Amino acid sequence: MECFEIYKKEYSKDKLKLGLTDSEGRSFYGFWFCDAGKAYLTFRSIHCCYCLAMTIWFQVHLATNLPQQVKIGHLYLTEWGDVITTTYLLCFVILVLCGSVLNYADHTLTHVLRSSTWVLWSIASVFELTLTPIYWAFPACTDDTVCKHTFLNIHRHGINLLLLFVDLSISAFPLRLLHFVYPILAGLLYCVVSAIAHVYHGVPPLYPILDWAGNAAMSAVISFAVAVFMPVVAQHVWFFLYILRRRFYLKPSEPTAAIDSGQVSQANPENRAVTSI
Repeated sequence: MECFEIYKKEYSKDKLKLGLTDSEGRSFYGFWFCDAGKAYLTFRSIHCCYCLAMTIWFQVHLATNLPQQVKIGHLYLTEWGDVITTTYLLCFVILVLCGSVLNYADHTLTHVLRSSTWVLWSIASVFELTLTPIYWAFPACTDDTVCKHTFLNIHRHGINLLLLFVDLSISAFPLRLLHFVYPILAGLLYCVVSAIAHVYHGVPPLYPILDWAGNAAMSAVISFAVAVFMPVVAQHVWFFLYILRRRFYLKPSEPTAAIDSGQVSQANPENRAVTSI
């Protein structure tokens, strides 16, 4: 029943906004189990550098071995997910660095970076959670041209998702259920870009179900359904994991309602003073 109440409170127009309380703002700078410090910056930097190196490696691999794919690479959903995930991680590192320089004060720069990071997390996490199972269930199993056991493919269709799960599990930043609107908008944008490429630029369908030139009506229905339905489901999964994380670090004496209100004890890193990096 309490879990239902938490979800019910999330369906409020205030939860759609990117506004944060002071304690929630500070939670972007540390782990949930300890104060912010060099360890958190190190974790963020390693995570970002790894994914950035893999993204660059893939682009070099594509240009070297499949040059014909370079011009249409932006039409692959996996490419969108990979680039958005890497951008999110890079933005987060910049946020933590700027926060340490500004002594974690509420500044316009950190506010913009924090909001951008939050939106990018919402899009990246939903894209990765949606695309990874779809990839292994369909294209990787039916397309003989896909070398699905290469490290690059395993990274882009597995490790990325695993790293985001670790990110959510040990970081202290909050989630909002209604933020599924951002991946929905990103998904609809992809549909528009895909349709324009196929109809006006003659690019052949990369996915059989999205044959805009051959069956535009069916492609539009499928695209709209996937772009709207899947982000809602994926965001509910991430939010459920977020609730489990919050329950894990609440003291037994604290009411579970504090999960939603943020009124938790000093054990909660969202209420800690931030240690300088």
